[in-house]
Amino acid sequence: MIFFPNSPYSKRKDKPAVISVFGILLTAFIAGMIFKGSIMDLAFVYGESMSPTIKPGSIAIIWRPAYGLINPFSGSYIFLWASPQAGDIVYIAGNPVKSRSLVKRVLETGPAYIYENDGRMVSWTATPSSQGKNGNSPIENAKAFFIPGGRVYLLGDNSDKSYDSRDFGSVPIESIRGKIIFYQGLPIP
Repeated sequence: MIFFPNSPYSKRKDKPAVISVFGILLTAFIAGMIFKGSIMDLAFVYGESMSPTIKPGSIAIIWRPAYGLINPFSGSYIFLWASPQAGDIVYIAGNPVKSRSLVKRVLETGPAYIYENDGRMVSWTATPSSQGKNGNSPIENAKAFFIPGGRVYLLGDNSDKSYDSRDFGSVPIESIRGKIIFYQGLPIP
């Protein structure tokens, strides 16, 4: 109800309209922050690390509850219900070395081994069916390293211009703030 103090129909002498408008704006602000922090958000992609998949100047939509419920005020997971899968494009809020956020593709979720084969990073998960002859792994002669459980190895699609896990190592799943579900290229300003 909007209050008009000089109206002949007004019987109230207080100012409920000011309180109501302030309450509505405060409620809308809080609801928007909860939505942005725990449901969906936007990210602007500036670098070339994900080209040609995501071009510089693109806007990406982040689906925050893809892997778990995020506390919208602290940014940490309340609990996880899924792990990122190989091929997912994810949003990392502040990486271990630089404070900027990143958009990268998941190569592998640990536990797994990562090694380089003909200039490409390849993952290998030890299972009985993946054993080579004489029970040896296909990476026995390669320079491989282990990704522990609860961590992911991230790569950019444009490996020559990407700052990714080859530079800062694997990251904890908890540092992933959502999955990119849509992106649209825009011209660079």
